[in-house]
Amino acid sequence: MDVLLGFCTKRLNQQFRKVKYTNQRPAVNVHITDTRLKAYDATESLDSLTTKSPCWRYEREWRIIERKSETNLRSDKNGYYSIPINDSLSSIRIGSEMPKEDQEEIVNLARTIGRLNIYKMSLDPYKYRLKRHHI
Repeated sequence: MDVLLGFCTKRLNQQFRKVKYTNQRPAVNVHITDTRLKAYDATESLDSLTTKSPCWRYEREWRIIERKSETNLRSDKNGYYSIPINDSLSSIRIGSEMPKEDQEEIVNLARTIGRLNIYKMSLDPYKYRLKRHHI
């Protein structure tokens, strides 16, 4: 049950970081201060947040990473942060196994936004890949 959001990065005022795909896990040296883990090297920390196994390469993933102390974002009661997306959201891809009720809720919400390409993903019967169908 997945949803993939597509963005027009030219319209989004966030710093994107491309995920690296490698068989080697990044090393992160940490120490504890005031009951918090802190990395000795910011680059090591960033590498640990932007590195995945090559088996995920097909995702071609990018991530937005911001330090809580460097942003004016506020978390909701569940601890989630909202990132202003302005008019940068361009598409939604709905996973092939998503329950129909959830799919309908997402499609209805997306249609209130307008100008979005909405796709339902399905498994290709002959190849190891997903096919997208415009809704």
